[in-house]
Amino acid sequence: MLLDRDQIFRSLTGVVLVMLAGLIFGVFLPQSPNDAARWDTIWSLAEFGTYQIFDTKKEAEKWGKPEQYETIDKVARKFEEDGKTVEKMYSSKPPLLPTVAAGIVKTMRQFGPPITKDIRGKPTQGTSHRYFKPTLLILNLLPFLWFLVLYRGYLNEWAATDYSFVVCLTVAALGSLATGYLTTLNNHTMAAHFAGITLLLLWPIWHQGSREGWRLGLAGLCAGWTAANELPAAAFAVAVFLFTLRRAFLSAIVFFLPPLVLVVWAFFYTNHQSFGSYIPAYLQPEMYDYEGSYWRSADKSAIDALSTPREDGTFVEGPRVAGEFTRKIKEMVKPTPEAEGAVQKPTGLFVSPIYLLHMTFGHHGVFSMTPIWLFAFIGLLAALGAENGWQKLSAFMLLVIVLITFAFYWMVNTERNYGGFCHGMRWLLWLSAIWLMYLPAVLDRIAHIPFWRWLVGVTLAVSIFSVADTWANPWTYSWIHRILIWCGLVGY
Repeated sequence: MLLDRDQIFRSLTGVVLVMLAGLIFGVFLPQSPNDAARWDTIWSLAEFGTYQIFDTKKEAEKWGKPEQYETIDKVARKFEEDGKTVEKMYSSKPPLLPTVAAGIVKTMRQFGPPITKDIRGKPTQGTSHRYFKPTLLILNLLPFLWFLVLYRGYLNEWAATDYSFVVCLTVAALGSLATGYLTTLNNHTMAAHFAGITLLLLWPIWHQGSREGWRLGLAGLCAGWTAANELPAAAFAVAVFLFTLRRAFLSAIVFFLPPLVLVVWAFFYTNHQSFGSYIPAYLQPEMYDYEGSYWRSADKSAIDALSTPREDGTFVEGPRVAGEFTRKIKEMVKPTPEAEGAVQKPTGLFVSPIYLLHMTFGHHGVFSMTPIWLFAFIGLLAALGAENGWQKLSAFMLLVIVLITFAFYWMVNTERNYGGFCHGMRWLLWLSAIWLMYLPAVLDRIAHIPFWRWLVGVTLAVSIFSVADTWANPWTYSWIHRILIWCGLVGY
């Protein structure tokens, strides 16, 4: 090895962190109704000790609270007070992440003025930026740095060539859309980086025979946090636990399982505190039935309207399959009756090739926005033929996780808007943790072939371009989506 890998890591990481810190300080927070829903909850918890939000002037005046940032990502919870039914508004987002963030804001609030709403273009008015921006730096950049430090150690062990080391580190720092979302408060970067930390902590357990208790304990905590932030990643948490059981049964029970269970308990506890139910708001459609609900309005944006049935009951994507089977599953999972008059979501599995195309190679495509992942996917498939049985088995397990996640958002998820106004298929960002584990091996194989090096360079350039385009505001159309609109190829 001719390059000083430590020097490359320090230089690249330092530049990226300073650049991200500047970007975070430069953006106006919140950036969209999505992150506004979380910031409002954080504000309410830190200032008023409640999960209730006051995002409109009407709601603020009704409860005698300052007006917060307006959001469409909210639900109504009904209460009986003095013989009358009253509605209180809550963010529809899982409350565990805002609860953690509120602890940071509450600490800072002891030394600062009350939180008030910022006004765009009037920097002397409002104080929320004094609390939100330092909180965002802590929540987004510290896990990112931890992940990069661990990934550097992984590359030192598994990247045989300096070429592979440099490219993989660059992808981790600048070529993943998870980095693009670091300028906004969201659950996707949390899941991506903590899924990566989980795998990097467990890799020596799985493949080198390590049995350190601290490593397993941290891995269990991070696996739970991953699942708490990206609910389909619960399959990931269960899978890595079961695989770790096979490699270190007693250690996994003693060290890995307790912190995992702790995070799961915290997720459901905060959910109950916020919604009065252990079931996430996403799975309670009746909570979206209130006066002025954006999601029940006929005046939604074109992309969000993709989730709404036509007047004849059909959908843009055509009929579903296996409707009766999925209806029975839904009844088993959620036995509580829905409110009278609630809009019934359809049952069945979507099988739209158009939706799958845009998920993978279209305007929200994983492989069109960040084509460097094509090489990682090849590396994952190649690992299925590894001589080491445990390496083969772990690759198979992670491939199954990837396929389950893709299948869920293609066929099962009833929100058919690709994640809405956002760059890339944001629900799949957390899979970058798996892609990065299998990128070094394939790059080592092609490191000395000029054509493949050139192709890697092109895909890396496109990936970095997508990240740079995302930084200003991830909650807008991506560059591919904008081009398709300009060409008249899509109308949403």
